Amino acid sequence: MAFILDDLGFEASGIDISNVAITQVNKNIKFDVGDLFKDKPSKKYDFISDSSCLNCIFFDEERTDFYSYVRASLNSSDSSFFFIQ
Repeated sequence: MAFILDDLGFEASGIDISNVAITQVNKNIKFDVGDLFKDKPSKKYDFISDSSCLNCIFFDEERTDFYSYVRASLNSSDSSFFFIQ
């Protein structure tokens, strides 16, 4: 999704727990290594999309932690979270 938004002219960034995945990115998008369960959000966003993280979270407590991280990362209640399955 970050690549599509970048192509449309939006400022896009990403986070992944895998440094290997990030080193394979070859676009102008800033990707950071991060752990959504251990790290605190370092930036606020107007829009957040997820295409694979939520699918890998099986326990309710971890889902709650994930949504808390997303809420803490959004600029305001007018901001959006989008999940792609």
